[in-house]
Amino acid sequence: MRNKWMLPWYGIVKVEIEAKSIERNLNSILKSGIHIWSIERTGTTSASFHMSLQDIKKLRHLARDLDARFSFKRGTGAPFLMKRAWNNNGFVLGMFLFFFVLFMLSNIVWGININGASPETEHQISKELDKMG
Repeated sequence: MRNKWMLPWYGIVKVEIEAKSIERNLNSILKSGIHIWSIERTGTTSASFHMSLQDIKKLRHLARDLDARFSFKRGTGAPFLMKRAWNNNGFVLGMFLFFFVLFMLSNIVWGININGASPETEHQISKELDKMG
């Protein structure tokens, strides 16, 4: 069995199957090596399940042999999130710009205060700092 905690990185797809004999088709899917989970019957001739995005190619080849109709309902995980982020590229650009400006401003020394030393030592330290720039 695969590590389920890594699946969101690769993508998870919710698939709906419509066929006269759902159980036989689901058994064929499992025998072909496709891992499916969360199987729910949604009607007398339909069911839905989740599967990995990587197994869609296998399912498409298998769908040619089965007497069933498959429809992909929803995708979750990193690939789908990246696609949505690409469509909202202004938001992503603004986020990167924000972090860039935050990084640049955090590397700037805004001021130096010398406290707790004698006045002579404070004067020597400030002369050395002026030399260093």
